[in-house]
Amino acid sequence: MSDTETLGARLARAIAAKDEAALRAVLADDVADTSHVSYRFDLRTPGGSFVAEQQAYYRGAETIEHLRVMCSGFRPR
Repeated sequence: MSDTETLGARLARAIAAKDEAALRAVLADDVADTSHVSYRFDLRTPGGSFVAEQQAYYRGAETIEHLRVMCSGFRPR
């Protein structure tokens, strides 16, 4: 690893190599402040029936203070 290699590059390399030690080296011991929810929508549009899945990662107690959502896009049913 070079001194300029990013944390993200180290993460990707550890995952690709299935290197548990390297993966543990880039992950914090406690990431409990982030929660996760996943859900699937069955959608109907004039163009047909679709499914969209989303993964959401968020932080906050009473209200969401930080949110990241990843979506599969509309996939044909």
